[in-house]
Amino acid sequence: MTVSKGAVFPTRNDLFVGKISKRQDSLEVLSCSFFALAIIRSAQSSLFKGAIQLVQSLASATGGADDKMPVDKLVPCPTRQITKRPVFDPFTPGMNYQSFAEQLRTVVSDIDRVPQYEIRRLFETFDVDNDGKLNKTECEAFNRVVINEVNKLNCAIIVVDFQNDFVNGSLAIKKGPAMQDPHEALVPLNKLLRECSFDLVVYTQDWHPPNHISFYEHCRNGDRAMLPMDKGRKLKPFDTVNFGQPKCHQILYPAHCLQNSWGAELSPHLARVPDAKYVRKGLNVFVDAYSAFSDNNGENKSELARLLRSEGIDALFICGLAYEICVAATTREANNLGFYAALVADCSKGLNAEKIDEANVELSQRNVAIIESQAVESFTTERKVPWRWVCQLAGISGTELTVPRGVNGVENLEGDSTTPSIEVNDGIKV
Repeated sequence: MTVSKGAVFPTRNDLFVGKISKRQDSLEVLSCSFFALAIIRSAQSSLFKGAIQLVQSLASATGGADDKMPVDKLVPCPTRQITKRPVFDPFTPGMNYQSFAEQLRTVVSDIDRVPQYEIRRLFETFDVDNDGKLNKTECEAFNRVVINEVNKLNCAIIVVDFQNDFVNGSLAIKKGPAMQDPHEALVPLNKLLRECSFDLVVYTQDWHPPNHISFYEHCRNGDRAMLPMDKGRKLKPFDTVNFGQPKCHQILYPAHCLQNSWGAELSPHLARVPDAKYVRKGLNVFVDAYSAFSDNNGENKSELARLLRSEGIDALFICGLAYEICVAATTREANNLGFYAALVADCSKGLNAEKIDEANVELSQRNVAIIESQAVESFTTERKVPWRWVCQLAGISGTELTVPRGVNGVENLEGDSTTPSIEVNDGIKV
C-alpha cells in the first residue's frame, strides 16, 4: 500500500493512516485568501458573504469524516526543510578507556546519567584482547557496529492521542490521582514540533464508535456479556472486567474520543507540522487499541510500521497521552518491532504515577530510552543518541537508569489520591 502525501484514508483493519487531502490543502489556501479579503471588505459585503459560501461548499465537497481535520483551530508550524544532521568521526585505534569515555560524551545525549561501570562494560565488550586499549581491529568493530549505524539513523516523532477529551474532556488526564496537567507537556512538545527537524511526524488519535467495548456506560449492552464474576458487580469507571462475549479483559473508561466529536479532535493548542501523517485507532467496537501499531489482541495491525519503514525510519521519539497506557504501549511495540525507541517523559502525562513508574522500569529493562525533550533536540541538531540505543547497537543490556527528578512529576507519588476537579484556561500559551 502506497502512502501518498496529502491523503487521509481508511485501511481494511481497525486503524488507518493518512494526511490532510490535497482538496483540503486547496481549501486552506482559499480560506487564507478570503481571510485577507475580509480585512479589506467589511463582513457585511455581498462579496465576502459569497466567499464564505464558496468556502463552505468546497468544504462539503471534500468528502466524509476522514477529511475533517480542524483546519481553523490549528497551531501552525512554519514549513521547514529537513536539515542535514552532522555525522560522527570514527573512533581512532589506540584509545584507552579514558579517551574512549571522553569521546563517547560527544555521541550520547544522556551520558551524565550513565554509571561509569556501564561505560566500562561497553569498552570491554570491544576490547577483546583485554589489553586496556582498542587496537585497529577492535576499533573498526566499534565503528561498524555503533558509530556507522548512528550516522545512518533517521528519526520520527509520534505524538500519541493529544486529544481534547484527554486534555480537558470526559477522560481528562488531570483528573487522575497523579494530577498531571497535559498543558504542561505541551510547552516542551510544541517547542520540539516547531523548532526540530524530524524525518517524519505522526499524530495518533483514539477514534471510537459510540458503543465501544471500553466505555463504562455501555458495559451491559446486549451485544456483549460479562462473565458471572463481574456481571453482578456494581461497576464504576476504571474497574476491570472480563467479558465472555467478546472474550477479553477490559478496563472500563468514561466514554471518550467518539468519532467526529470535539473530544476526538487533537487539542487546538497542539502545534501541527505540515505534511504530518495521522493514525486513528480503536475503531473496532469490540477491541480496544492502546498501541498505534495494533489492537490489544495484537491481531489487527495498522499501517504505521509499514509507513515508518517505507520512509526509512529507524528511530522513534514517542510522547503524548496517557503516559502509562497508550504512550507506553506504542513505545513497547515499537521496540518489539525493532525500532530504536525513546519515550519522551516531559512531553507526556499520565493518570497514575505508580503505573508510570512501573512503565519506566519495564521499558528500561527492554533497552527503551526514557528521556527528556532536550535529548530529542540533541539528536535533531547534533545526532547525539540515548545511551539505551548504544546498548542495543552493541548488543548489551543497560541497567536501569533513574528518570531525572522533576520529569513528569513522578516524584510526587504520595499525597491525596482523590480525584481533583479540573480547571482549564483555554487561553493558555503553549
